[in-house]
Amino acid sequence: MSITTALFLSSLPAGGMLLFTIVGLGVKVPDALAGALQHFAAGILLCTIATELLPVMDGAKGMPENIAAFIGFFAGVATLLFVGAVLPCHEHDDDDCHDHVENPRSSLFVSKRRKSSYVATATKANLRTSTALRNSDIPAIDSERNSLIVTKNISIGVGLFPAALVLAIAVDGAIDGLLIGIAISAGTSAAVMMAISLTVEMSFLGLTLATALKGQPRSKSLIGAITGPGFIMIGSMIGGLLSGGIENPLVLICLLSFGVSAVLFMVAEELLLEAHEDGEHVWWIDLQLYVGFYASIFMGKFLPENA
Repeated sequence: MSITTALFLSSLPAGGMLLFTIVGLGVKVPDALAGALQHFAAGILLCTIATELLPVMDGAKGMPENIAAFIGFFAGVATLLFVGAVLPCHEHDDDDCHDHVENPRSSLFVSKRRKSSYVATATKANLRTSTALRNSDIPAIDSERNSLIVTKNISIGVGLFPAALVLAIAVDGAIDGLLIGIAISAGTSAAVMMAISLTVEMSFLGLTLATALKGQPRSKSLIGAITGPGFIMIGSMIGGLLSGGIENPLVLICLLSFGVSAVLFMVAEELLLEAHEDGEHVWWIDLQLYVGFYASIFMGKFLPENA
């Protein structure tokens, strides 16, 4: 029953990501809307932690249960830190990143700015090269050749299939699906809230992936589009299997503590951090954090507590 529920709930973020990836291949999403969605998803996740997952962790009694909570909590932090260290390459580390691997949860802001940076760099390089060569004794044909070399190098970098990004999204999707399955242990309400918030987040991530897949052959775009949703379903199946077989309260506390730290990491280190990557604050975008938080409380009043 837990596996069935996990698969059903995970189909929401998986379907949302697939749909928005396809739509994003031909539609440009405004930066402000993208930031608002990030804040809204972060608000729902924070409320889910506070109302559904944290009470189980906070209610741990005795040394064994508290040790289990400690292990689960920091295992979640360690897992996402490891994934972040191995797979993504953040926008601030471009000098040390040769393959320009995207952060699997990076916002559309990062993708757009990075691509714009490539184009701007190419344009400035062409202008500098042309100007310098015009002022020298080198024939004009060399200026054109150098300009073509710069443009060609930029085009090759942008046109490569984003294999590392797709791999990072696969790992990210598996973790998200796992969290949905684990949340079932805390009751239907927790799992539904987790699924709803992750639907917003993964749909947004689908738009980011679509930006990276533009210009790719249809077959490769299809592979990239279905990889993330597929791993969400796989992760939720594993999480549902773990939730359905939990009888030991220590294991339950450990798993839910893992979920608390993993979701907290997603909110503090990824969603909100990327939403404010440009350092600007717009009041109605920031407001969505609190709208999402209260929306989670409101929806929770109409959801059943247990599966």
